[in-house]
Amino acid sequence: WSYKLKTSGLRTQVVIDINEMVIIVSKSELCGESNDGSMFLNMKLYNKIYKHDCIAFDGGYTLFINQFIELCSS
Repeated sequence: WSYKLKTSGLRTQVVIDINEMVIIVSKSELCGESNDGSMFLNMKLYNKIYKHDCIAFDGGYTLFINQFIELCSS
């Protein structure tokens, strides 16, 4: 159930570069079974970025940034 849409829905995340080219698309999940942060970590973006890449997040990911940094470091 999506509280934003007030109906059932799917959540899909898309990572784009500065030129608005799609880099990665997550697996779609039911809104009630996932959240932004867990889906982001499950995309394993830390395996696809380099040391000098820059990533911008919106407010839905603040609780997961430290965990993401730890995964990048390992």
